[in-house]
Amino acid sequence: MFHKALIQDRRAVHPGRLICILVLAFAAGPGYAQKTDVVYLTNGDRITGDVKRLERGRLLVKTRSLGSIYLEWAAVAQVVSDKPLRLELADGRRVLGSLHRAFGSQISVATVFGETEELLVESVVRMDPVYMDRGFWHWLDGKIGLGFCYAKGSEVGQLYFLGNAKYREVDSEYELTWNSILTSNQSGADTKRGNIGGSDRNYLENHWFWTGLANIDRNDELGIDSRFSAGGGGG
Repeated sequence: MFHKALIQDRRAVHPGRLICILVLAFAAGPGYAQKTDVVYLTNGDRITGDVKRLERGRLLVKTRSLGSIYLEWAAVAQVVSDKPLRLELADGRRVLGSLHRAFGSQISVATVFGETEELLVESVVRMDPVYMDRGFWHWLDGKIGLGFCYAKGSEVGQLYFLGNAKYREVDSEYELTWNSILTSNQSGADTKRGNIGGSDRNYLENHWFWTGLANIDRNDELGIDSRFSAGGGGG
């Protein structure tokens, strides 16, 4: 929506009269900034990077030269990583440990209990890093964005502030998202629009989970000074 609005403004005003600045700052656990994980594909290729997650049949890997890439899980033969990963299996079990080299299309997990478990790649349906025995900031992942846009023709300026943060533990996840837009125009009728929301998800046995969420909105254009909503559920 932000980029779409900028394109529309550029068409509406004379070139050079629109000034936009967007700054993004990313926060992640520095303890695992090294991209030393190795993903072996079924065609014989090998990719070195930072394994971020496996979800909905796609593995996200961040690399130095190629950026963030998604790999189809069916094309992955093995994953090797020395950082703790939480694996969710097709039978509902969750295994926590680091991944060692195995034979064939298998994953060798050195669990936190000192045991070794051999798993078929196809039996793993979800994978997330878990930063155990680390400080709070090593468990945190997210991004912050700050932007400003000013159209000289209409003398309308907008200030954007948005972001999200996720805190991940072994059996739970907590996420906070926010966005705020301050609009100023020549008439002096400044408006504010914003939203802040939080959610938590707790994982149970056999694929079950329960979740809760809360949200606060404000929109001067709609006459909403503040609106609070909350909910919960499971699945």
